Amino acid sequence: LAPGGDGRYPAGPLAGLQATACLMAQAAWVHDRRDAPFHPPRWKVAELAELFRAFAAYGNVPIFNLEIGQRGELSPDAIEMLRRAADD
Repeated sequence: LAPGGDGRYPAGPLAGLQATACLMAQAAWVHDRRDAPFHPPRWKVAELAELFRAFAAYGNVPIFNLEIGQRGELSPDAIEMLRRAADD
């Protein structure tokens, strides 16, 4: 991908498709530890904000996987990290 581009692959077997990056925001793909706390967020706010800027510069769309608890809840720390990084 070229900086300032539209995030679409310009050539090859993926030509014309939107680039994406699938990232795990915490240490685990799923929260499978019954009655245990969520894993902490993988990045500090400033680190994640820099990742956001890099993705935007190349038009790449990030997809963040968050742990989901047994009752359908998300980690408040992970949500706060995403909010603060987006505002940075």
